[in-house]
Amino acid sequence: MFRSKREVLSSIREHKFTKGGKEYTIFSAFLGRDPISNKGKRVARSDKNELRQYISDFYTRLDKGGDNAVQLDHAQSADAHAAYGLMAQFGLQMTLADVVRAYATQKAYGELKGDCKTSVGEAWHRYSGTLWTKSEAYRKCVTSRIGAWVHCFGENRLLSEVSASELKEYLMDKVFRPEKPDTAKTYNNVLGDIKTFIHWCCAKEQDLLAVDPLDGMKKMEIGYRQPEYMKAADVEKLFRVLEARKEKRPENLADAILSFFCGVRQCEIARVREGESAVKISLEDHFIRIVKVKGSLRGIRPRAFKIPAQAEAWMRSFDFMAAVQIPNTAFRYHLNMAAKKAGIKMPKNAGRHTFITMYEAAHHDTNALSGIVGNTEGVRSRSYNGVELEREGRAYFEIMPTSSAS
Repeated sequence: MFRSKREVLSSIREHKFTKGGKEYTIFSAFLGRDPISNKGKRVARSDKNELRQYISDFYTRLDKGGDNAVQLDHAQSADAHAAYGLMAQFGLQMTLADVVRAYATQKAYGELKGDCKTSVGEAWHRYSGTLWTKSEAYRKCVTSRIGAWVHCFGENRLLSEVSASELKEYLMDKVFRPEKPDTAKTYNNVLGDIKTFIHWCCAKEQDLLAVDPLDGMKKMEIGYRQPEYMKAADVEKLFRVLEARKEKRPENLADAILSFFCGVRQCEIARVREGESAVKISLEDHFIRIVKVKGSLRGIRPRAFKIPAQAEAWMRSFDFMAAVQIPNTAFRYHLNMAAKKAGIKMPKNAGRHTFITMYEAAHHDTNALSGIVGNTEGVRSRSYNGVELEREGRAYFEIMPTSSAS
């Protein structure tokens, strides 16, 4: 560590020596050890006042900029000062390192872009051929997003023509809508998919691009929005309608139980029909294990949880195990029709959002909730924590089938 300024000034030593028959005098001081390099730093001057001034300037820089500030010599410090002046003149809100990195990247890109012979369309064709391991839903989504951009950008244009500025313009023009805040999330999703595609093109295995032109592109910041969910009274009205129709459409009640009382995602509910290799439900052992979770093809691990008591009561009120095996591709439509008959409004993804919100309110058990719904504590704390009152949460989990209530 560097010594204090007072210690250094008080330790200045005078040294006399003779060279070539002439006597010389120098003044030196030991500043201490550089905490970054761990090397000792000693300075010397032929004039004592000049040495004292150097020490004073050194500690001024150290106090203002920390250890890194004193790594620069006088010429480097002057150059950095001039660089920041130019950045301010041109309105660049960047660090000096960012400017150098951008310049070096652009220079390398400019030198190498002439070597690129692959069109965006050809690269997209190759990339889409690698998606066979992904789920059908994922393939359709990515194909829609990247395919639309490729078509708009121009399939015959070279990969080397892709730029962050042009992609930003495309996203702002074709994807984001200021009057619809939800499109900020869509903007980020589309940007992420396209960046993944371009990053794939830059990988050594493909070697289609030498430098990633989208490196450093940032996602759009999304402000807090309270999750849309349903009140306990409205959920009870909805389930009374579903309960009354359970003989005719038992699959709707079965799917609603998994959604509203277990917080299972719609895509995961649909996979129940694939068998126990995708989703295993055991009423006898009181647990559900979801193997093909959302993101399972990206390495997301399966999750298993104990069936909540409320959900199990509903499951045992009819032949749930048979009902949950019935294909139900129109579940969202049937649920909306039931809500309309009940005279209530139902937001999108109401089941999962309502379950998480009410579980947070009623139980305050983050570990248990993580095991059931699979999202992170950070997601819940940003979106669901503290949204609803505890008494409302408890009222929600008291919604029971008519046979149990009587």
